[in-house]
Amino acid sequence: METVQVPEAVYLIGRYVLIGRHISVAIFEAPDEAALLKVTGPFSSLGVAHVAPAMPLEEAIQVSW
Repeated sequence: METVQVPEAVYLIGRYVLIGRHISVAIFEAPDEAALLKVTGPFSSLGVAHVAPAMPLEEAIQVSW
């Protein structure tokens, strides 16, 4: 099995399985999209990785006002 090299700037926050949907979710903190693609790229043969930027609700509220 191939070992995935994770850039030092990328931090795995958590891994989850959505029960009943057969989908796994991994949440990363990364400085930019390029760093995140280095993590998801090796798995591209398994399907499309959906990347959705997110931020804490409190921070999003402050930015939107």
